[in-house]
Formats: sequence, C-alpha cells, structure tokens
Amino acid sequence: MSQNEVEPRFDPLRLDTLAFLLLLAVLPLVSYGATREIEALWILGLVLLAVGALIPLVTEFGLREDEDETEETDEDEEDEEDETEDDADDDTEEKNRKETKENDAAAKEDE
Repeated sequence: MSQNEVEPRFDPLRLDTLAFLLLLAVLPLVSYGATREIEALWILGLVLLAVGALIPLVTEFGLREDEDETEETDEDEEDEEDETEDDADDDTEEKNRKETKENDAAAKEDE
C-alpha cells in the first residue's frame, strides 16, 4: 500500500460476511421461537433479520461516500502532478526551440 492510500475503517467483505451469518441464524431462531412459543427468541430472530439486511446497504451506500471523497482527493493530487509534468514538458519544448534557432543561426553564419 502506498503512503497516499487510506486504510478503510471497515472491511466491506467482513461486514458482508457478518450479514450473511446473521441471515443464516434468522430462520432457526424464528422457527424455534415460534414453535416453542418463546417470544423473545423469535423477536431476536426478526431483529437479526433487520440488522443482517441493513449491513450490506450501509456498506454499499454509506461507506461508498467515504471512498468517493478519498478518490476525489487522489484525483486532485494526480491532476496537480499532471500539471507539474505538463509545465516541465512546456519548458523542455521551449528550450529545444531556442536551441534549434541558435543552431540555425550558427549554421547560417558558417555559410
């Protein structure tokens, strides 16, 4: 990783894995809680369903905004570097033109 890269606060893959595991736990919890009439257990299953469903949405849309801001900053830095390189290229081209004119003038004097 280069010095300019920012480590994400949360790894999206791990968050999605957590969401998947929560969703896997929902069906047995709700089923067992409903058949044994344990209200707290099936409510817990429904809460896990809601949390497991929201995690991918937050990961996709909430964390994406942070990454977009980081990418914009990186793009601005790259643009500044490109402008610096363009200025250097312009200076080099100008020096080459001057040298060419001087060489042409020297060649005419030799004739």
